[in-house]
Amino acid sequence: MARNRAGYYTAEDTVSAAFAFESGVTGTGSWSFVVAKGNEEDIIEIIGTKGKISFSSFQHGDVKLTTPQGEVSLSFQNPENISHLLIQQVVNELRGECKCTSTGYSAARTSKVLEEVVKEYYKNK
Repeated sequence: MARNRAGYYTAEDTVSAAFAFESGVTGTGSWSFVVAKGNEEDIIEIIGTKGKISFSSFQHGDVKLTTPQGEVSLSFQNPENISHLLIQQVVNELRGECKCTSTGYSAARTSKVLEEVVKEYYKNK
């Protein structure tokens, strides 16, 4: 489901989705880019039978692993330009040095999924 709650622009600013993987694992996601200042929350949680892992998608921060034995924080230094590693992989493949993990096929698959999530919003636009 996609909506434009704030009306600042024509694109959707709030989106939610439920999804299932071939393995049977299910998930949900909610994104809003128009929440009040101070109410921003950027967290991805993967919850399983033995614990959970939590991390941010847009901010720098620790990855937290929580199990019945306790919580462990893992620190990672993101590159200054978050796209640098992917760009370097593309350049290396063009040079014949390695295969890029991201392909036109994987990009098309991602685009198809994202378009499916917002298709009702754009149906009459």
